[in-house]
Amino acid sequence: MEEKANAVMAAARAEIAAALNAMKKETQAEVEEKIAEGRKKVEAELQEALANLERQKEETIKSLDSQIADLSQEIVKKVLPIA
Repeated sequence: MEEKANAVMAAARAEIAAALNAMKKETQAEVEEKIAEGRKKVEAELQEALANLERQKEETIKSLDSQIADLSQEIVKKVLPIA
């Protein structure tokens, strides 16, 4: 009788361990999926931010080029006499 009870307990423990392992694997898969989704979202936001910075850089360079050209013209007007 005790052997049978021990066998039942061992089987129950094995079943519980298997269920816990299955739940652990399932949870781990869900966590990995959510991490991958989060990483993908962050990478997309980063790419968008980098593209915006690049556009701002180009606009700033154009603005500076324009200001340099205007300043150069002002210097030329002040330095060279008008004929």
